[in-house]
Amino acid sequence: MLPTWTQRENGSHTMPSQHDRIEQLNEWKSKWYAKRQSESYAIVTKNLDELIEVVQEDNDQNFFSQADLDLQGQTEIGYSHEALTIAEAEEILSVLDDFEETDHGLWSDLSMMEQFTCCAYRTYQNSVRKMLADFIERVKQEDWTELSKRGLDWLRDGLTNFAKEVFDMEGPDDDTTSTS
Repeated sequence: MLPTWTQRENGSHTMPSQHDRIEQLNEWKSKWYAKRQSESYAIVTKNLDELIEVVQEDNDQNFFSQADLDLQGQTEIGYSHEALTIAEAEEILSVLDDFEETDHGLWSDLSMMEQFTCCAYRTYQNSVRKMLADFIERVKQEDWTELSKRGLDWLRDGLTNFAKEVFDMEGPDDDTTSTS
């Protein structure tokens, strides 16, 4: 939660400084951006066959369908909104507000606390979907002709390395490129 009133040694209360609030928000941004990157990278690497369709056939429908299925299953933050704490929901809604879910029908039958965590969970999913859409646009802008000519293993490795670069994921430094 954002820093609120704190009690001094003499018993009086003080509000946190604007600097403390900004620092807290920056920590949350870093945390949730890293989770989004990790989630997006995991979805991309899990769905390389569908990503190859994007490159070879300019068809991203199967990729996004599979990504949506993945986001409905186990994610970096759990299976559902029930896995989120109120504090995590506050963090998500504070820093991922550009992706806020606005379909209130998704949680209209839930308790107030569940509505809050459901909105946050769906907001997180929306932010990952946007990150994946941006990634697909970058994939489409690249020229994959040479790797495609060399074979699927080359293309798969190239796409994996491209995803590592885009999502800033660290991987082994060894050369995993096929030589066939």
